[in-house]
Amino acid sequence: MDGYLSTRDVAQRYGVTVQTVLLWIKAGKLKHIKLTPRLYRIKESDLEAFERGETQSAEAGSNI
Repeated sequence: MDGYLSTRDVAQRYGVTVQTVLLWIKAGKLKHIKLTPRLYRIKESDLEAFERGETQSAEAGSNI
């Protein structure tokens, strides 16, 4: 079962800022779930796909 990571978790994992992670999301490079206008979660499996270089379209984010 997939776990979910916050933008802060992803930023710490890669040694970048949260702003960089948000740029990846907005550029369609990182699939995400948008919980509120400023709150995102990233599935671990989607992060692994990102690591493999599999990018998502800019509209790939899901709204719940």
